[in-house]
Amino acid sequence: MRIGLVSDTYTPQVNGVTTVVRRIAALLRARGHDAVIVAPRYPAATGPSDERELRLPSVAFPLYPDIRLSLPRFKPVATFLDRFEPELLHVHTEGALGTTGRRYALRRGVPLVTSFHTNFPQYTRHYGVGLLAPPCGAGWNGSMGRRAPTPPQLAALARWQRRDRDRTARGAAGAREEPRRPD
Repeated sequence: MRIGLVSDTYTPQVNGVTTVVRRIAALLRARGHDAVIVAPRYPAATGPSDERELRLPSVAFPLYPDIRLSLPRFKPVATFLDRFEPELLHVHTEGALGTTGRRYALRRGVPLVTSFHTNFPQYTRHYGVGLLAPPCGAGWNGSMGRRAPTPPQLAALARWQRRDRDRTARGAAGAREEPRRPD
């Protein structure tokens, strides 16, 4: 299967979403699937570029400079994904890149799955930009399934009237398994 992964955060940034996306890509590839990643470009990134990744320009978030923000650039994302021809798109964040990935899937009729890793609407209020909360919460609309690792996150999805919710283990362990610590 050909699977596209889209995230507003990725390596070299170290966080839970990055870990999950990296792990899912590795597990998919180890099982014989093709997987590509759309993510921000980081200024400190080293090493050769990976043809299985599209890295888009980004700027530091002023209130938290380790976080990078990319503009929603549909054309380069569409060109990259059209060349890959995904059979499924998995959007991991609801920022600009996640929104672009969601838009791509809906326009092209590609099945879409979204994951709720981080409560971005809550973060927007914490950082004083609560005006962005409604667009962030809309990122889960239009997908065939939404995944969240904890009961509180599933409850948040329910409050935002999202249907087709399911609890999933962290990483790619499996949709019905209990989360477990890595060995």
